[in-house]
Amino acid sequence: MSLGYGASCKLVLSDENWYIYEYTSYNINLKNYKEAMENYDGIIILHKDFFQKPKIIRKKIKRPSGKKKWIEKKQYDELDWDTLFKDGKIVIENSSHCWDTSNGIDRYALKLLFYLEIKYTEEEIIPTEFGIFS
Repeated sequence: MSLGYGASCKLVLSDENWYIYEYTSYNINLKNYKEAMENYDGIIILHKDFFQKPKIIRKKIKRPSGKKKWIEKKQYDELDWDTLFKDGKIVIENSSHCWDTSNGIDRYALKLLFYLEIKYTEEEIIPTEFGIFS
């Protein structure tokens, strides 16, 4: 069963170094949730370092037939979130409908960042529109 919390974001501007998303977070248990779902007034600014390029690992494996075959795997380094925040490479301005914060940052903006990272590593494209619901 759902808790009724959600967030969504849209890419509004990008250049070779920065990506700017507008986002909203909402709680359908509150009266103004419809307005909150449509009002993208929060901002998430990400440096290109957030979207890391994968390392290509080539490995030779032995097949059951005895033949050897080369395979390639993509490996992403773990993001150093603290450094990205301290260096100003992740900047979040809370949505006006934010109701749950951690150290002054909207928790659902942080969840959006987490799922943006997962979506990028799975699809290898920078998401232009994205949403979560729990």
